[in-house]
Amino acid sequence: MLPVQLADAAPAQPVQAAGSRLEARPGDGFKLDRLAEDPAQCFVLLDAADGRYTRVDRGGLQAEYGLFDVLTLDRSPTPYSGTLSMSCSLAASLHMRKRHVVIHAAERNLGQSVCRIETMSAYSCRHVNSARAARWRKHANGDAVKIAGFQLANGTEVMVKDELGKDTSRGRFLKKMREEACGLFSATLSPDYNKLHADHLLFDMGFSTSCS
Repeated sequence: MLPVQLADAAPAQPVQAAGSRLEARPGDGFKLDRLAEDPAQCFVLLDAADGRYTRVDRGGLQAEYGLFDVLTLDRSPTPYSGTLSMSCSLAASLHMRKRHVVIHAAERNLGQSVCRIETMSAYSCRHVNSARAARWRKHANGDAVKIAGFQLANGTEVMVKDELGKDTSRGRFLKKMREEACGLFSATLSPDYNKLHADHLLFDMGFSTSCS
């Protein structure tokens, strides 16, 4: 598995299905969900962004659970707290979210930049609610990620379990994170959804839609 240097890659060509670049703010014509149907184009768009990833063979992460077009993020303009394996379409959506939501919302609400995104997991081979009889979670094919919070440039941590729901600058920042994510991911779940999400925001690229 060879790392791909995104900064040195050729610029992406405009495509009707997904918009011209991940750097452009999403609009009516930008359909991130279609990237799951066109993985080759998804990687073209990622190659034009600033970061580094490693392609993962289908057999490298238990292919029987439906993994395909998976990557491991090795470097990102705003780093994550752990190594994440995920589908290309999820990685593209996270890139859009960071560039057009996280950076601006942190500066506007908190007067700080975000230096790290605190994550809990992305790929995870488990059933829904860890029940053996339940359907496979979207984590099982790399199409979901849990975000626990954010670390600011001054060292402050803004954690979902502590701040979401409060009428404070940190609470309003996290509320913005949840609301804006609803337009980029199929499902966005927060502590308001149920107690299983009490300490994180869940973003997934599944077929069902939910924003809570």
